[in-house]
Formats: sequence, C-alpha cells, structure tokens
Amino acid sequence: MSETRNLKKILKKHSQTLLQWTKKYSRLKNDIQELVNERKKKNRYPVNEVILYNNNLEKVDPKKIKYILVGDNPGVEEQRCGYYFAETGRAGQLARVFFKKHMLVDCFDCEVLVLNKTFIHTPTTKGLKKLTANHESLIKESQEYMAKLLLEIMQALPSDKVEVWVVGISQMRDKKGVFQWFREELKNCDQKRVRLFKHFSYGHFCRDLGLSAKCTDKIGEKALKEILKIKGNGYRREILGKLKISRSKMS
Repeated sequence: MSETRNLKKILKKHSQTLLQWTKKYSRLKNDIQELVNERKKKNRYPVNEVILYNNNLEKVDPKKIKYILVGDNPGVEEQRCGYYFAETGRAGQLARVFFKKHMLVDCFDCEVLVLNKTFIHTPTTKGLKKLTANHESLIKESQEYMAKLLLEIMQALPSDKVEVWVVGISQMRDKKGVFQWFREELKNCDQKRVRLFKHFSYGHFCRDLGLSAKCTDKIGEKALKEILKIKGNGYRREILGKLKISRSKMS
C-alpha cells in the first residue's frame, strides 16, 4: 500500500513540476517550430507544446508495474497523442508488439511505466541536438531531472519485481552525445536493476536480439531471458561503467 501511495505522490509532483516549468521552457518553442518547418511540407505541423507530459502515467497500476521503459524524447506522435511510445508511432508500435508477442505484460499501458530521457518535444532526436547550440542549460536541466525522477520511482517500487529498460544508446555512448547529462546522472542509480538496449525505432531493438525488424517473430522464454540479460547488462557496463550504489534520496 505504501508503494502505491509513494508512486502516486511522485507522479503527481512530476506533473506539477512540468506545469510550473511551462513558461520557462516556452523560449524553445520558436526554435522547435523552425526544426519542424525544415521538414517536407506534408510533414509540418504547429508546435503546440514544448514540454510533453506522458498522460498514460495516469493509467499505470502501481500494483501491477513490471517494467519501467525509458525512451529518448517525445516526438511527432507523442505530441499528437499526448503520451510516450504512442502506438501510432514506429517505436511505440514495435515496443507494444514485442511485449505482446512475448507475453511480458497483459496490458502495456497498465504494467509498463514509460518515461523519456527528456520531456522536451522535437520532431526527431537529431533536432534535440540542434537545440543544444542555444539552449544547452535547459536541455541539461531536463535530462538531469528525468534521470532523478527515474531513480526516485525505482526506489518506490520493489527491486525484485520491476525491470528497468533504457532504450536508445547511440547518443549515450558518445561522450558529448545529446543524452550525456541523462547518462551521467543515471550512473548514480542502483545499476544492477538497469538494462540498456538499442531503440525500438527502425527495428534496432529487435534486430539486435536476432529477431526481425518488425518484432513479429518470437524467441523461447528461456532464450529470450538470457539474451536480454546478455545484451542489456553488456550495454550497461559499456556505457555506465562500474556499478554504484543508489542514492537514498533525490537531490
């Protein structure tokens, strides 16, 4: 019961924090709109929000959470739908197919708590990197905040029941990659609980496990468990380095 109360309290505070930061982050809006306007005419759209909150956090059942899934940053479909890993986007669709195909959860939105490395919306992750030229301090702040939020949620949930998957490692590998600040803050967590994988976009996650790019084929339960362990722990050691003990509280 205390775990449920603690998680709800954390998520409520998160929602309130993003609401309070709306004005401060609004200075990015024109630059993000410029990124959108660089796209082909048919793919352009009005940027309504800079900060995107994952509305599906309201659907997560604290008693049933089995996974915390951390993506990159909210993109086009996330702005349109209002939640992360939307099934109408490529990454969201493949993630849901994978979890369903391998029967990892009965209800993705109820049992998978989804976060991102930053709450700042851009049409592509490459666009986020372009924003650092003029807005590095805000992008850094957003990533450090989301990493600390992840750590706090991890502390509120039982370590033996909830797995943490961080997907999208290319910009974490690079010392000066766009997700360098999330990576550095993540080093403070209980890393034994964290596994790093390639992103679901373009089928990278599934192909890395030896599956088809569409994630429609299936691996046996034991084989899947082993390959997830090997890949996830391997990338974690490569990118986060030596294991560290988690902080007792968020700073």
